[in-house]
Amino acid sequence: MSGWTAQARPGLAEGALDDLGPLLRRRLVARDAPSVTRAGLAEIDERIAALSAAVVACGVTAETLKQTLESGDPELALAIVAVAPDLPLPGPWWQQALAVLPPAWWPVVVDHTLRWHPPALVALCTRGLATTPTGVPLRWLLECLLALHGRPAVSAGGPLAACLKSGLVDPSPTVRALAWEVIARRGETVDARSAQLGMRDPEAAVRQACVEALVWMSHPSFVQEANHGLVRRTAADHEVILQWARLTTADAAPPLVRVAMKPGQGVLCVPLLSTIALPLVVPALITLMDPRDVPLAVAAGRAFHLLTGVQIDSAQRVTLPPGTGQAAEELDQDLLATAWLPDPERAQRRWADLSPTLDPGRRLSAGRMVGEGDAANDPAISTAAWRSAAMRAVYIHGERRPAHS
Repeated sequence: MSGWTAQARPGLAEGALDDLGPLLRRRLVARDAPSVTRAGLAEIDERIAALSAAVVACGVTAETLKQTLESGDPELALAIVAVAPDLPLPGPWWQQALAVLPPAWWPVVVDHTLRWHPPALVALCTRGLATTPTGVPLRWLLECLLALHGRPAVSAGGPLAACLKSGLVDPSPTVRALAWEVIARRGETVDARSAQLGMRDPEAAVRQACVEALVWMSHPSFVQEANHGLVRRTAADHEVILQWARLTTADAAPPLVRVAMKPGQGVLCVPLLSTIALPLVVPALITLMDPRDVPLAVAAGRAFHLLTGVQIDSAQRVTLPPGTGQAAEELDQDLLATAWLPDPERAQRRWADLSPTLDPGRRLSAGRMVGEGDAANDPAISTAAWRSAAMRAVYIHGERRPAHS
C-alpha cells in the first residue's frame, strides 16, 4: 500500500485504512439508494467508526498522516478524512485532501470531518464567499455551506446571496443542484423566475434538487408547475410529477395512478407508482408483472417488494436488456444483466392477505405503514420513505392542490 509509513502497529492501521476508503465511498452511494434503510446506513456508519477507532488506537503521528496525504493515493486520503477528527492533522489538511480526492468524493470530507471542526469550516466558507470564483471552488463552498446547516455562523445576504445566485446559473449541473440544496437547507428565499428556470433545467438532477427545495419552502411556483406538468406529461415534467406524488393525499391519488398507467411509458411508470406508495397502487403494480415485458415486470416486482416487504420471485431467471435494473454501484457487475421474474399470482395471493390490514390513507414501506410523524421511529423504513414522510410533514396539504387531468 503506497504512502504508508506508520511505525506504531502498522499492520492494523494499514488494514483499517485500506478498508475505510471503499467503505466511505459505499456510504456515499448508499445514502441516496432507494432500497437502503436507515438501519443499513447505521450499520455502515458503525463499521466506519470501528475502523476509525482502530487507526487512532495505533498511535499514528502527524508526520505519518502528512506523508500519507502527500502520497497522492485518493483512497488513503479518503480514509484519513474519516479519522481526522481524532488525530493531530498538520496545517490545512483539508486543502491537501481536496487536491487528491475526485470532486465526487468531496461530500465525504464535509460529512466526516469538517462538520466536527466548525471554526475551520466557518473560516473556509467566509474566505470562499469573499474570493469566489477565484478562491475556493464554488462546488466545495456549497458543500461546506450544506455542512453548516443549522449554524448561524455564515450570515445570509451579501456574499452568500451572490454565491447562491452564481451557483444557480453555473455551467456545472452538479453545482446548480448543490445551490438548490443550500437554498432548501438554509431557508433562503428564491424568486419565481429562478424557480421556473430550476424546474425546467435540462438536467434531471437539477430539476429534482429544485423541486425538492421548493417543496421544503412550500413555494407556490412548485404547485403552478405541477398543474402544467400533469397536463403536458413530457420527460422534463417527470421530476415535478414525482414530487407531487410524494405529497398527494389518498383521495387525490387515483388520477396520478391513471397518469402512471398511460400506455407507452414502459418502466417509467413504476417509479411514479412506487413514489405514490399508497396501498391503492399495489394492484396496478401486479398488473404490470406480465412476463411478455421483462424489464417492466422485473421493475414492478421490485417495487412490490419495496412497498410490501414480500418476496414474490418466481423460479424463472431472465436476462435484462442493457440499461435496466439497479444502479451499477448497488450490484456486482456480473449480476446486473439478470433478474428473477416476479410471480403475479403469488403477488395477488399475498396482497389479498395483506391489504385488509392496511390503512388506505397511509404510505407503505417494507410492509409498514408510514405516517407523517412516525417514520423517524422505525429504522426498517427506507431512507426514501422517511424523506417523503418528512416532506409531507412540512408541506401544507390542500393549500394549493394541482388539478389532475
